[in-house]
Parts: sequence; structure tokens; C-alpha cells
Amino acid sequence: MKRNASASCLILSPFDEATITQGVTDCLEKLEANPDLVIAAVSSDYGDHLDDLIEILQIYGHATRIAGGSASGHFGVGRTSENASGLSLLFLSLPRTQIAISTGDVESHIAAAGHLVLYNPVAAEAAPAKIESDLRSFNTEANRVPVIGGVISGGPDEEDLFLFTQNGRLKSTSLSIAFTGGVRIIPVVSQSCKPIGEPLVVTEVDENEVISIARRKAFSVLEETFERLDWSDRIQADGNIFAGIAATESVDNFETGHFLIRPIIGADLADGRLKLSSPARAGQTIQFQMRDPAIAEADLRLHLGKVKEEHGEPFAGLLFGGRSRGVQLYGEPDRDAVTFRDELGEFPLAGFFTHQEIGPIGGTVFRHDHSLCGALCFDEIV
Repeated sequence: MKRNASASCLILSPFDEATITQGVTDCLEKLEANPDLVIAAVSSDYGDHLDDLIEILQIYGHATRIAGGSASGHFGVGRTSENASGLSLLFLSLPRTQIAISTGDVESHIAAAGHLVLYNPVAAEAAPAKIESDLRSFNTEANRVPVIGGVISGGPDEEDLFLFTQNGRLKSTSLSIAFTGGVRIIPVVSQSCKPIGEPLVVTEVDENEVISIARRKAFSVLEETFERLDWSDRIQADGNIFAGIAATESVDNFETGHFLIRPIIGADLADGRLKLSSPARAGQTIQFQMRDPAIAEADLRLHLGKVKEEHGEPFAGLLFGGRSRGVQLYGEPDRDAVTFRDELGEFPLAGFFTHQEIGPIGGTVFRHDHSLCGALCFDEIV
């Protein structure tokens, strides 16, 4: 019986036909089979060369299904690249798996082993409300089926953000891939913040403006939270404080991983309002969060340790990491990619740095900020 297999490569250079052809040929040789799917994360400058890239993947990589998008950075085995030219490729041979690629309307296959989803943020229909609508559909129609992905990055111009398949650049604003049978997809969702202050109830909102928390002005609660930090945390907190909206209320003690991290994008000091990056609701639990590299690494190692204990080592992985979760967070490159290698061994790995990430908490799929969401592939247990 044919087994699942994968291969990956990270190419750190502007588009060069010879270099890419060699990388693609190497992946095909390692795969020892024709790929059923190739996933590609490319820097924005590859946009002018998409037809050439697709042709190389088809001719030298024997790829019939291709899915990808732009990215401001890439993941490879033990390495990352940020704000530089290049591409990250993942070749998958899944002989017992049905693969369905959908563009435009996201289809939620109830029987699927998992979904990968990508969104282009510059089009009107890919606004947060559209993404939230799609995620509600997944959570309702395909309950507890893993959904992992992200909102693509790149830039700085709108045309620098794009999705593509084997048919070329997409006009649609979303791309989803459903995997049915023959493979297990295990999600990993890791956050980079620790809660500060106390969990409190949102008591008044206006769309994405939090007016009051525990019947006090929201900004006053934030100010008091900051003032109660010790001196070292105050220094670290500068520019690193976020709002955390509880992903579930059925928690006795809220910790890292229990919240949806939301940037605070503005404040009205006169009214004491805080403007978040997405809407909140009265009655939700909120707790302010501080981004912390030690917490980020520890949380990721904890999740990966559980994956290895329960499932063993994966044969492939695809990552979607927040753009701030690199040198900006850790002060050095490669940390998350090295952590995957340390905890799970060396296996084919590729991925995107994203505007936002998509992944489940407790079986419910959410949109995340400043997090890392991964899809790890294992052989189906027969």
C-alpha cells in the first residue's frame, strides 16, 4: 500500500528559474512519487513570475494541484525568512486522500479530515465580517473538523497581496482545501501573550469600541492594570499590551491560550473608550495581555510536547505565523521553526507569515492575532 509522503524546501532569493527548478526537482526526488498537492508561500515580488513558477511546478514537479499566496515571510525546516524575497514549498503525496480546492465561497465538508484556508484581506468580501461568517459555517456544518490557515500578507501595495492555484492568480478572495480520508490533520494553536490584571466582564460596547469594563471606563481599567505592573513588566509592556477576549467562558482560571488576542488600535481619552481590531460584545470576559517571548516559546513547546506524546512525529507540517512573531518578538530569527524541529524532529515543513491566523481552540475555530497556527499531518489510523 502506498504511504503518505512529503517534501519541502525554502528558497531565499528573488525569482530565479534555475534555482527554483533545482529546488522543485529535489522535492520531487525526495517525495518518490508525483505530488497530489503543492502548497506555495511566495514573496510579493514573485507576483510578476507566477505563470513561470506554476509552469516549473507542473513540468519539473509533476504538480497537478497547486495552491498558494503571498507572504511577508516564510517557514522552512529550522529556518524562517522575514521581509525578504523567496518561497516556501510543501509537496504532499496523499494517495488515499480526496483533495478538494475551493475558491470564492468556502465549502465546509463535514466528513473532511481537515481544511486549510487562506484569505486575501484587500477585497471587500474578505473583510472580517466575511471571515467570521465563514468560520461560523465551519463551526456549524463541520463541527470539530480542524480548520487552519490565515489572512495572507505581503505588500506594501494591494496588488502585492494575492492568492493563486494551478490556473494562475485568483480574482476571488478566499481559497480553501479540504482533505478527506487517508490522513489525520492535528492543529496547533500557540499564543505569544500572558494575561495581566484580572479577568473582568465587558459591560458596554459600540461595535469594536469597548466603552466600559465592570461598569468602569475601559481606558481607566487599562491604565490601572498598567500601573499595577512591576517595573520590569512596565518596560516590556510598552507597545506590547493587547486585549484578550475569552474564547470560552467555561474556565475557572484563565491562562495563556484561553483568549483571542486583539490589538488595541485606538483610545478616546475623553470618553475612556478602547478601540479594538474587531467587535466585542457585552457580557464577554476581557483580560489585558502582554506579549512575552518566553511565554510564546513555552506555550509552543507545551503544545508540541502534547502532540508528540499523543500522535508521535508528523510526516509534514504547514505553519501560519503572525508577522510580529519573528525577530520583532524574539529578537532573533528562526525561533519558532527551531522549536518545531527540537520538539518533533526534522520533517518537511513550510509556511506563511500572515496578517491574522485561523485555528481552533477547544474545537471551535477562531481568527487570531499575533499567534501561530499549524497543521501537522499524520498517517490515518486504520
